[in-house]
Amino acid sequence: MKPMQKIKQYTLASVLAVLSITGAQAETLNANTVELENFVGRVQIVTSNRANIQLDMDAGTGIRDLPQVRVEDGVARIFYDKRVKVRECNESGRATDTGKWLKRVSIKLKGGAKRKLSAYPSLRIEVPAGTGLITNGGVIFGTAE
Repeated sequence: MKPMQKIKQYTLASVLAVLSITGAQAETLNANTVELENFVGRVQIVTSNRANIQLDMDAGTGIRDLPQVRVEDGVARIFYDKRVKVRECNESGRATDTGKWLKRVSIKLKGGAKRKLSAYPSLRIEVPAGTGLITNGGVIFGTAE
């Protein structure tokens, strides 16, 4: 094996090890619509020049597993099988001395403790212009650019 091939293999192995340790996952999906079902967490949607959808997921502190992902009939489904039951969802905020707005969100699901939004999974979804979005259930905070 050539030295550069070894370096590439070690680099790939290192990246995969980091992804498995941090609970992060990345996928490329061929679909024209994104559907989020029973998702609780933060979502950032960014329009890009890509031909496919790029999905990056982070598990937060791991209180919930990452959602399942499946592409069916042109729809990229990002989902949990079980319906989520939200008991509390609180948002508070205040302005800092610099004028920046600090927002705090906490969520309590049925049978669980109240947790900060950052404890839940987060998604970054890069989509081609014109991609559809469907949301069903859950609690989603985020942005779309």
